[in-house]
Parts: sequence; C-alpha cells; structure tokens
Amino acid sequence: MNKAAATRMFNELVNALTTHYDNETKTNTELIIIGKEIFKPLKNNVMRNADYDFDRMHGQYSIVNTDNNEGVHWVGVYQEHNNVFVFDTFGRSIIKLMPEFHKRARISGYIIFKANSKYEHEQKEVQNDCGLRSLAWLILTQSKGINNTKKI
Repeated sequence: MNKAAATRMFNELVNALTTHYDNETKTNTELIIIGKEIFKPLKNNVMRNADYDFDRMHGQYSIVNTDNNEGVHWVGVYQEHNNVFVFDTFGRSIIKLMPEFHKRARISGYIIFKANSKYEHEQKEVQNDCGLRSLAWLILTQSKGINNTKKI
C-alpha cells in the first residue's frame, strides 16, 4: 500500500468515526466504550502515559494521553515486542511531547518510534478529535499492519 492509499483509508475511517460519534473531545471512558463497540482489541487500554506498562503491553493497542493529570491530547500506541509505535496527529517529536514516557521506555529497554515518521501535521489546531483519530489509526494498524500505517 502506498502513502496515498494509506492516508485515504485513514481519512475515510476518521470521517466515519467523527460522523457517528461526533468530532468533540472524548474522555477515556467514552473512548473505552467506543473501542468496545467497534474495536475489541483496544480492551480497556485508554490511559494516562504514566500508567502505561511497557512490560505488559506486547501486541497491545492503546490510546494514551500525553498528560498525566487532566488530559490534554490522545495518541495511538501499538507495541510489538520491544518496539513501541506512537501516532501523534500533530506529528510532533515523542521525546518532546511525552519526555517521561520516552525515558521510562528507554530505561526499560524499549524503543519508541514515531508511527507517522514524516512529522506531518495531520490534525488541524481547531479540531478536538485526536482520540477518534488515534482509534482510526489503531484499527488500520490492526487490519493493514504497522508498515502500512506508518505511511499516514
């Protein structure tokens, strides 16, 4: 799959999710409920980044908040063995975005990869649908593989 096809599939899924669930900010509880309805592999893996347990998350799909308190921004996380792929809809550096998360991973022997490695800004500043966008990325990662969704 090329970049255009991956991006098109992602955008179609985002449009379907935001049409059905609206494009407003979602809480962790709302994301868990939506995940259980349409993406069972998410399980209850919607959490603060301080609660992410690298040793327990092999092969898991998660939506992780960049903040450890009130909640600021959601990112998609897929872990494959010691490789942790993080999808940020604003295309930011994970080291700068979640420094403690990155440090804990490194100390524990895990490697963080930006899942959208081109640093593209896929979400507009005025949008509040980062949780649903992260969910769309996770669904595509599960169905099309991480090598295809890294192209988004």
